[in-house]
Amino acid sequence: MDSSSSSSLPFPAPLREKYDVFLSFRGEDTRDTFTSHLHAALRRKNIETYRDYRLEKGDDIGPALLEAIEKSKIALVVFSKDYASSTWCLKELVHILGCKKSYGQIVIPIFYSIDPSDVRKQQGTYALAFAKLEEHFKDSMDDSVLKWKVALEEAANMSGFHDSSKTGTEADFVEEVAQDVLTKLNRESSSDLKGLLGIEKKIEEIESLLCFDSPGVCCVGIWGMGGIGKTTLADAVFHRHSSKFEAACFLANVRENSEQTNGLLQLRNKLVGEILKQKDVNIKTPSIPRHIQDRLRNTKALIVLDDVNAEKQLEVLVGDDDRFCQGSRIIITARDKGLLEQKVDPAKIFSVEGLSLEEALQLFHSHAFGNKSTTTEYTELSRQVVDYIKGIPLALKVIGSSFRRCKSKQQWEDEWKKVREYPNKEIDRVLRISYDGLGQHETEIFLEIACFYKGCERNYVKECLDSCDFYGEAGINDLIDRSLISISYSNTSVDEQLEARIEMHDLVQEMGCAIARERGNRLFILKDVHQVLTNNQSYGHVQAISIHWLYWCEMEYANFEKMHQQLRWLCVDNCVDNRGPFYYDLPALIGSPGLPNSLKYLRWCEYPLKSLPSKFSAQNLVVLEMPSSKVVGQLWNEDQSPPVNLKWINLEGCMYLTKVPDLSRSLQIKHIDLKRCGRLVEIPSYFQHLGKLTYLDLGQCTNLKNLPEMPCNLEFLDLSWTAIEELPSSVWSHEKISHLDIRYCGHLKSLPSNTCKLKLSLGLDYCNSLCEFWELPRDTTKLQLSYSTIKELRNASIESVIGLTAIELRRCESLVSLPTNIWKLKSLKRLNLEDCSNFQNFPEISEVMEYLEFLNLSGTAVKEIPPSIRNLVVLRELDLHNCKNLEVVPDELFCLTSLQVLDLKGTEIKSLPASIKQAGQLSRLFLSGCNSLESLPELPPSLKEIDLSWCSKFQYFPKILEPMEHLEFLNLSGTAVKELPPSIGNLVALRKLDLSDCNYIEVVYDHLFRLTSLQELDLSSTKIKSIPASIKQAAQLSHMFLSHCKSLESLPELPPLLQCLDAGGCTSLKTVSSSSTAIAQGWEKYKCSRGRHEKHIFSNCRRLDENALSNIMGDAQLRIMRMATATSKFKEDKIEKASYNSNEESLFKRSFVAIRCFGNEIPNWFSHKSEGCSMKIELPRDWFSTDFLGFALSLVVSCQEDYYDIWYLISGCKYNFKTSNGESHAVDHLLRHPPPENRLPIGDPHEVWMWWHSSVFEEVVQGAQSPTAFYKLVTELNVDFIIRDDYYGPRLIEKCGICLLYGKDVEKMIKQRAL
Repeated sequence: MDSSSSSSLPFPAPLREKYDVFLSFRGEDTRDTFTSHLHAALRRKNIETYRDYRLEKGDDIGPALLEAIEKSKIALVVFSKDYASSTWCLKELVHILGCKKSYGQIVIPIFYSIDPSDVRKQQGTYALAFAKLEEHFKDSMDDSVLKWKVALEEAANMSGFHDSSKTGTEADFVEEVAQDVLTKLNRESSSDLKGLLGIEKKIEEIESLLCFDSPGVCCVGIWGMGGIGKTTLADAVFHRHSSKFEAACFLANVRENSEQTNGLLQLRNKLVGEILKQKDVNIKTPSIPRHIQDRLRNTKALIVLDDVNAEKQLEVLVGDDDRFCQGSRIIITARDKGLLEQKVDPAKIFSVEGLSLEEALQLFHSHAFGNKSTTTEYTELSRQVVDYIKGIPLALKVIGSSFRRCKSKQQWEDEWKKVREYPNKEIDRVLRISYDGLGQHETEIFLEIACFYKGCERNYVKECLDSCDFYGEAGINDLIDRSLISISYSNTSVDEQLEARIEMHDLVQEMGCAIARERGNRLFILKDVHQVLTNNQSYGHVQAISIHWLYWCEMEYANFEKMHQQLRWLCVDNCVDNRGPFYYDLPALIGSPGLPNSLKYLRWCEYPLKSLPSKFSAQNLVVLEMPSSKVVGQLWNEDQSPPVNLKWINLEGCMYLTKVPDLSRSLQIKHIDLKRCGRLVEIPSYFQHLGKLTYLDLGQCTNLKNLPEMPCNLEFLDLSWTAIEELPSSVWSHEKISHLDIRYCGHLKSLPSNTCKLKLSLGLDYCNSLCEFWELPRDTTKLQLSYSTIKELRNASIESVIGLTAIELRRCESLVSLPTNIWKLKSLKRLNLEDCSNFQNFPEISEVMEYLEFLNLSGTAVKEIPPSIRNLVVLRELDLHNCKNLEVVPDELFCLTSLQVLDLKGTEIKSLPASIKQAGQLSRLFLSGCNSLESLPELPPSLKEIDLSWCSKFQYFPKILEPMEHLEFLNLSGTAVKELPPSIGNLVALRKLDLSDCNYIEVVYDHLFRLTSLQELDLSSTKIKSIPASIKQAAQLSHMFLSHCKSLESLPELPPLLQCLDAGGCTSLKTVSSSSTAIAQGWEKYKCSRGRHEKHIFSNCRRLDENALSNIMGDAQLRIMRMATATSKFKEDKIEKASYNSNEESLFKRSFVAIRCFGNEIPNWFSHKSEGCSMKIELPRDWFSTDFLGFALSLVVSCQEDYYDIWYLISGCKYNFKTSNGESHAVDHLLRHPPPENRLPIGDPHEVWMWWHSSVFEEVVQGAQSPTAFYKLVTELNVDFIIRDDYYGPRLIEKCGICLLYGKDVEKMIKQRAL
């Protein structure tokens, strides 16, 4: 490789890679030894490697090698003994490192028979070589020698390979290097996917299906609609793993190529040739010769068959499983899942989903805007387009590119209209491939769904297709396999059952609708329907019509009879106008519309007449839907042919319907929907003879009182919200009913007494009149009888319900007892008797209950808990709150090893047994409002929360003899406690302590602030006079409440990280020490998370002296500057991301610090002050510098005499920024201020408010390249302050102030405060 050339810098843009690896080496040292072995190993792994012997004669060796370096992904530099003696090798190295720096080429040094330190420090043979080089270049002005030394040092410091550290033979060393190169190339291949959004996770899923480590031949299918990215995925997997195989072949466009003359045989020849690495393979016979078969079985290959659409293609190209070598992998992409399943295990088929909304937006933007950033005005338009495309990569690219030429918003909107009206030819061509493969039967079903059934429930679509002799189930399944439709699932409102719906991509639907319009036999566009219905000519070829009510009413006349006997499908849907169809005059319907007798499907939503046309024969009708119509019951008269073929009728919401239409001869009927027919009183007796009826919905028929016996095949029966008083016995003895809804049947008094054969879970919610029942369906898992008048549960009624897991009997005020055999329900997990006010005697628990975890007896009249409570061995929560008659808790309760929550609030217990210490899992103990409780025994160390609030006789908190490592919350508010014992220090995990309204507490002792985990302390409305100086040691204390401590006179220096302090209403408070030293010292430790709120309140502290006020104001300045510095996001690289939230919902996402204090002057450190509620400031030229932290704001507020403070106030300010060229931008910012606790005193009702909040400048500025670009041009600022409350009107703002904050002022300000 010794030659001479020159390397030119700086480097050009990277060329498209031609080689995987460039080998740099000293030929005389390693050409025929190590380097030749390494080159061979790389070639065996199909790694394209460049070394100098590849040059053709006549090439200029210098520039050609330099170009080869630039076209390589990885450079392998083999440092050998005499590498440095070659100036060409050194120049080559410099160029390699330049490529690394310029465009990230990977460089791997290999130290062969040389120590890396010799290369790095130019020692040994490298020292001798450089001595000669320095002698040679001593008279030259060239600095090449220095560059070479730097290059050697840089390369030697890189991670690489050293042959002296090898653990095996040289062959092993060579293999290790080659494998590392392959790994890095695979990573590079992965990085090439960065522009392919959402692809990495999909590749990983396909890789897991391929099972590369398992033996045998594995075949994986990639399935999805056209343009979804199947080929892209297969290509990415192929290139990532092809080097791991002895051979690899990617057969693209199998469908298209196989359609050519002998195309399938040519594809097979290409496949065989690439696997065997043999050119000009020409096998013309149907089968592959045996000798070639044997060679195929000896070559492990990775094969991709892209876009397969016929079984013959799989037979010819793949054949039997034994055609290929063990360990081979085959990937097949197709749109037809059924076709894939003929060759691929269904579990090995990967379904390609579209891109997520975020990914789709990103891909669309990259093609619509290129490298330009989007602006606000295009955001919503982009979302509309992307929502229309729904994640198809091909469509996102093609349609996105069509918007790139648009220069204005108007052009965008015009292009958007064009996209929706005229399908893109490229996209349409791709989508039509799947359609063209359909048979005649499937074609009709596809067009039917595209025009009429998208988004409809699958069962319904099947019945409608069957009504037109289309064999719906088979057709739907076929379209699913071909990716032309999909199924979505959502919870129904009943029993949370999953409901399957037919979905079709908008682009596929538009293609189908376009084809249907070309055919002309399905009409769904207004102008097409109008032309047919208003033209006197007959249109015998029209089979289906869909029209909206609104458009119908605009027609002068319409008669469907001229459709002869071809019109089978008619849908007149409800009006889109919210006034409803009855708002319009109906001239076309005065004489009743003519309907052809050929109709099989008729849907007329809000049909305005009382019956169907008198000349219409309903004998061919299979589906009849007339929801929310004016029909009264007699849809057809005796002279008309009855609907003998009717299978489906929907009269939901027909408010005038008083009786069911005569269906006595409709013996094929399966589905009847009469929901919300409020005037319907009874169901005809012949219903029991409708032997094929499976679905009957009578829900919300609020006047329905009588129900006949039900037919034998009924599966769905909804009687919810009806007025029935009893169920027919046939319902109770039914075995096929899988859904029965009788919830909210407020008049239902009893259930049938015959044997119940229902196999379902029955809900009885809000059956308020139900007072007795004998038996329940055996599969009932939850007995819901809340709010009913039931007095008792019979033993017999629950004997058969062995699977019952929950009994809900809330507010059953007549309930007095439970059956003794309730403990036979071994699956019972939950028993709730909340507010059963007459329930007194809880039964003995006669058997061990291994599943009952929750027992609620709150609000009952129970007087005691039986000792047999110990049989509830897994009870986790026991709720006894407001059991006013309960005075004693048995010892056995605390033998329950699983008990975690015990609620005794509002009971009359006087003490707890000492056995409570044995409750090793008890974590929450609620005793609030236990007015007879005076003391507690030693408590279990497992407790996390204790609530003793308003236990008015409770005086002494027990000594804590051992550390309680779990107790985090202790509430003693409103108790008679005078002090806490010194052993409180054993509450090592205590985070929140509430002593508010403890009227006997006068002193706070030091030991309280030795609690190292204490974060929140509430001493409000106590009689304390001072806080000990030791509070400064409470490093974790973040919230302290002292409001209405009317005896409090002074506050010491507070912990520097105290986030919230409320001293409002401390009317005796005089002195407040400065915390500036502590704040300054802890400046670096301060951490501010997004949304942090800091509040310090001194409202109605009228006795504060001047020094206290000065300290509060000074500390406020430090706190504001500290948060502003910590949360600064105003540098140019941080505010380019737009923020669209400027409303109250975003208040709590902002960080802010606020201080309220008694006073009437704006603090001195505010540089701009003004009278009133607004101010104008001229901003300096460079005001929006990189260390600008925002605005601190201040107000002096005065209350009117009739003003009463509320729970919270919302204060806001409006910034109006103006530039020198007249542009302006307004930013509205609301701020939630800390509330005062009481009415401000009349006579001197002044307060000073100070605050700072984040996110002012992240607001989008329309038309500006970025917010930063705009704000740098601003020269004037107008600020208007607004304060309002929710009840009593505005406060009066007397003064206002603003201060511009800069990071450079922090050090100076801290020093001033220290003085």
